[in-house]
Amino acid sequence: MLSSAMARAARHFGAADAPAEDRVEVWGKRIARALALLFVLYLLGDLTGAFGR
Repeated sequence: MLSSAMARAARHFGAADAPAEDRVEVWGKRIARALALLFVLYLLGDLTGAFGR
């Protein structure tokens, strides 16, 4: 179950849903999704720091 979730996440962050012939869209989705993940991790860290005091 964990391996299928990891494979799904890899396909998601690899922009498998974008048309392969449109390289700009593929890289744009990859960059946007990576930035979104970093932002979520930052928010989680900030919230944990705020409530951990």
